[in-house]
Amino acid sequence: MPSFVHVFFSTEGNTYRLVHRDKLTNMWNSVFAEHRAMSPKCKGTLVIDNESEKQVGLCWQEAARCTKCEYKSGRFKLYHEVRAGKRGPKCAGINRTAAAGLTKTRTDKLGLRVLMLSMMHPAPGQTALQRRSNEVCDRIEEVVKEDLTRERTKVKEVCRIRGDEPSTSGRTVIDIESDGQYNNPIFYGSAAGNTPYQSGTQTSYAVFENVTHKKKCVAVDIRSKLCNIGHGTEKECPTHEGICRANVKEQESIGNEVAGATACIKDLLEDGIEVGTLTSDADTDAYRAARKLYVTGKSATKPKHELCTVHVSRGQKRIVKKQTFSNGMLPGRTEVQLKRTQDRFSHDVARRCTSECNNAHKQFAGDTKKVERALAKLVPVIISCYQGGHNGCRSLSFSCRGNKGNNWLTNTSYLPRTFRIRPNTADIAKLTTCIEYRLGTSMLKKTSSNRNTNKAEAANRSIVASVVRGVTYTRNYSGRVHSAVNTLNRGLGGSVHYLMGKLDSPVPAGSRVARQLLSIQKMREKQSQWHATDKAKKARMAKRKARYKLHATTMKDREGYLGRGIYKRGMLLPGPTYQQRIRHDHGDYYALDARRRVKRAIKTLTQKSTKHTPKSKKSTPKRKKTTQRGTKSRKK
Repeated sequence: MPSFVHVFFSTEGNTYRLVHRDKLTNMWNSVFAEHRAMSPKCKGTLVIDNESEKQVGLCWQEAARCTKCEYKSGRFKLYHEVRAGKRGPKCAGINRTAAAGLTKTRTDKLGLRVLMLSMMHPAPGQTALQRRSNEVCDRIEEVVKEDLTRERTKVKEVCRIRGDEPSTSGRTVIDIESDGQYNNPIFYGSAAGNTPYQSGTQTSYAVFENVTHKKKCVAVDIRSKLCNIGHGTEKECPTHEGICRANVKEQESIGNEVAGATACIKDLLEDGIEVGTLTSDADTDAYRAARKLYVTGKSATKPKHELCTVHVSRGQKRIVKKQTFSNGMLPGRTEVQLKRTQDRFSHDVARRCTSECNNAHKQFAGDTKKVERALAKLVPVIISCYQGGHNGCRSLSFSCRGNKGNNWLTNTSYLPRTFRIRPNTADIAKLTTCIEYRLGTSMLKKTSSNRNTNKAEAANRSIVASVVRGVTYTRNYSGRVHSAVNTLNRGLGGSVHYLMGKLDSPVPAGSRVARQLLSIQKMREKQSQWHATDKAKKARMAKRKARYKLHATTMKDREGYLGRGIYKRGMLLPGPTYQQRIRHDHGDYYALDARRRVKRAIKTLTQKSTKHTPKSKKSTPKRKKTTQRGTKSRKK
């Protein structure tokens, strides 16, 4: 039986090679001419010389030989060469563009090698891929920073065309939204007391403009604690000798978003832009960065801070869910049903308040005073609507028509059509507090522009697609984040086309590659536009309504049996029993079920004993003896 080495080298003709078409054509034309000139009468076949071929990353240098004569050609570079930017030979352009393409996906070097080997193509070495990736990511970071500068210039031009007044310092004033993203959750590790260090070691903070409808990214800041030289040693990062990839000390908090916001706002100030209104979630104090720059005199515009409406809505859900209402307010017999109903009720209340705010801003064109006056009258109207009375909805509500067959309760996807509440005085006071959390004057002032940070949250998802959680990119974290930001601004197809041109390997105009990149760009834009249409929103609402209905039916069938046969952490470990853990995690389900079984058993035993035991005659009190001896009267 032939050895593995013999079989491998004798079957190289059955594998694949990545070559440049025109370069391959030129190679064979040259080889045919040389062979004919050297051996005019030779009838041999020209084949690829496996012993002379050389792999250059993803590309190849090939040579040809004759099967009969001694002809052997020199090596031909079957790839397009570009300057490497340093001393040494030129590099293959496809090696650089492949490294740039990896930054757009979740695939790493090992994944690329496995994919190529699965396609019967020899894979490049992991060290070669790492070196090329290092070079390309550094170049991507430079290119994207230049592109962000151009985006800031475009925003300034849009404000000038609109006629927006500049600040007293002559800078352009814009509204922004911002958010941060971490490679690992920072609420584990030292925050939970498990380890002496923070779990999150790398973070990116991005700022987006609220001037145009596209909301493009205008600044990004990268912060990292990881360094291959100083990490885990006595050397202190980032002040040790040599190259240090960390820019945050080990003892500093990676969750300091004020530092990231300060760096981004300083980039805006350098390009003549000041912050007017900053929208963020309630989990950060990044607005302090803009306020500090104003206090120190570096910015002439006093910034205003607003909260994200989506995060405010989530906070309202939690408040309604934690409220303790009376027993008869929500429909439901058992504790399980009441808890599930209150959960769905909290979602619906938050959705109703958000819908009222959005429609009020749309009707009054963002006039804050009119919106506050209109929404202040809605608190008792919403409570009455959930009770079944829709008289106030017809004249005051922006989301409920108030008709018998067309009102909020008939159209909502969270609650059944027959849902009604029966609150007492204390319940009405609690509901008023929950609704005023969103529709009160104080919260309406904090969300006066009715904006959210959805674009920033979407950017975080896009960054996670390039910087996969669970994989540590000590060297190229910054390059991958900048690549993701460029994808957000230009689209996937447009970003790939742009970066390939900047890496000296432009896409040939009119080629199949160019057409497919354009197709990807159009498809993603079409999907984004479709998700924003009313038809798509109604389809999502109908799907959510069907799922809630199915969930209610399924949970009704499983009443009293929730928790059996499902995954539970530490189920088989010593400690509290399985029943105790289920009762602690899921409420008093099993206690309720046990009481039902006891009552059912007592009832069954009583029926059985009554059925098989003869009826005993009821004893009657004895009467006094009458005059006739031996006679007694019995009561029927």
